[in-house]
Amino acid sequence: MGFAVTLHGADRKTILLGVARYRKQAAACSLLAALLVVIIGILLFRFGAGDPPDCVTIGLCGATNSSSLPPNSVMANSVIFLATNTAPRTLRYCAWTEKKVNGTWPPRIGPLPYSKLFDVPKGYDFQLAASPPPDDAPWRICVCYSLLDTRIGEAARWKVAEFFYDRNFNTIGRLFHKGVVARIAEGPEMQGAKTASN
Repeated sequence: MGFAVTLHGADRKTILLGVARYRKQAAACSLLAALLVVIIGILLFRFGAGDPPDCVTIGLCGATNSSSLPPNSVMANSVIFLATNTAPRTLRYCAWTEKKVNGTWPPRIGPLPYSKLFDVPKGYDFQLAASPPPDDAPWRICVCYSLLDTRIGEAARWKVAEFFYDRNFNTIGRLFHKGVVARIAEGPEMQGAKTASN
């Protein structure tokens, strides 16, 4: 047995307005929840687990002292180091040598003294050749590297940011891409030219 309720003008209008208001609130809550999920997803993707702090290891491999090479050849009297990319992605690096002066390593101020950048895939080994200084001062090889960001959209974001960076609008550029973090790995301390001849 059922019963029927008859709604008259004002009551019916009130109920219809309440239902419409409820639907709007439900749609707004659904939209807000979806937006929150997207924001959390972007933050986790963008600022997720970082890379390990030290992604390059450098070890001494050996020295060349070949009489078959011309004496003025770069490789005739070089020290060879073996470095490994232990990062989870490709890195871009440059290398140079530093000489200890008065018992301290030189400060790194301004542009680094390198000539070329190289890319190394994750997990790969790469060789570094260095000519020791002619005196017996302590020296070492250094590698400055940054990890390449291969995530979707990062290259496009960098291009837009670079446009603003090139025009000295750094604040706007940082909104699109904050740039890369440069890290420096230092090789073992070597002792002058004697290392290459031993």
